[in-house]
Amino acid sequence: MVKFTIIIPTRERADTLYWTIQTCIAQEYENLTILISDNCSTDNTREIIEGFKDSRIQYIRPNERLSMSMHWDFALSHVHEGYVCIIGDDDGIAPNALHHVNKIILETGSDSVSSQDKAIYFWPGYLDENKKGLLQLCLNNTYRIASTPISMRKSMKALRPVLLPPLYHGFVNIETMNRLPKSEGKLFIGSIPDIYSSVLLGIRLKKHVLSNYPFTIHGLSHHSIGSSFSMKHINPDAAEKFIQENKTMSHPKIIICSATTPIFVDCLLHAHDQIPSFPEPDMKRVIFHSLKEASKKTNIEAYLEIVNATKETARINQIEKEFEQIVQKFPFKTESEPVKLSPLGYMNNQETLYLQTLDMKAENVFDVFKIMKHILNKEPINILKSTPSEGIAGFMRRKLRSYLRRLSGKN
Repeated sequence: MVKFTIIIPTRERADTLYWTIQTCIAQEYENLTILISDNCSTDNTREIIEGFKDSRIQYIRPNERLSMSMHWDFALSHVHEGYVCIIGDDDGIAPNALHHVNKIILETGSDSVSSQDKAIYFWPGYLDENKKGLLQLCLNNTYRIASTPISMRKSMKALRPVLLPPLYHGFVNIETMNRLPKSEGKLFIGSIPDIYSSVLLGIRLKKHVLSNYPFTIHGLSHHSIGSSFSMKHINPDAAEKFIQENKTMSHPKIIICSATTPIFVDCLLHAHDQIPSFPEPDMKRVIFHSLKEASKKTNIEAYLEIVNATKETARINQIEKEFEQIVQKFPFKTESEPVKLSPLGYMNNQETLYLQTLDMKAENVFDVFKIMKHILNKEPINILKSTPSEGIAGFMRRKLRSYLRRLSGKN
């Protein structure tokens, strides 16, 4: 039985943390440590944690408030064996997840197992009114062994993470993490530790397991930093608190903003500094992709925030002329249509279920955990070793069906 450590870094979010812990202690798996690292909270976080009478829970706390990257380093330093996974304090571990991941590790010997974005839950307090209570759940129960170098090449081309092996919402051998390059004893360089660690793993690993079966629940609440960055016009509180407490500098060649491209490029540049053989990204392409993202914003403030940050990045890298040429191609569209939500129900082409959990009286991620427990009744199977209907033949049939739908112009 594999040893697992689930790290939950937290800071003054006792209201969601309580339910996140509930999804962890509900795991019927004994060789587990639930390591809760409290970043000097001033609310009732410690009281909430001590209220749980589970010997698998371990509480740690640094001596002072740390940036996110420094806090992750602090927490990870307390893990010495087995596989480690980091989740947020509004996320969850899916039903029977550790049993399934243990089985996959023993079958494949992989140092990295993940199911990226296969279960996404929007808490009732989420910023976007249209998404509150929505649960997106993949019902495909296959997994595959992926080539990490191929994922890294795709990510470099797209300038965004494309199925890279994650530590955040992924399970990684701690020995593999300890072999990653450090700077002055610190692993997480830059301000975005989740993406940076995926980049390093993408450079170092030869293979990793990608599962369609969900092992974690991505919870998006009013605390979510990423959502606050992308929707500053609605509520910038979480983003501003992150900026105020972030003592770790972004890379001098890039200005980070709410766009995905510069955030990912910041991690690529830091990785290049640590591993010089790893190529630097083309900054002209960075400008192009950043402005392309800006053009998709439906709010003028969000658009200008990305444009202004990208303009400064162009100045730093002495490519102002290229910026002026590219920005003309991506003006703000005053009549941009809002992103259409998938209809509720089962989407056969995606093998994904969309549920409105508010109709089921769900109020938190543990309520969603209990809903998922009634839905997920299969074990994940290797796509190359499964029956034709579920395995590679089914996979190819789904790919063909998706391709034909694109040709016909259907969504």
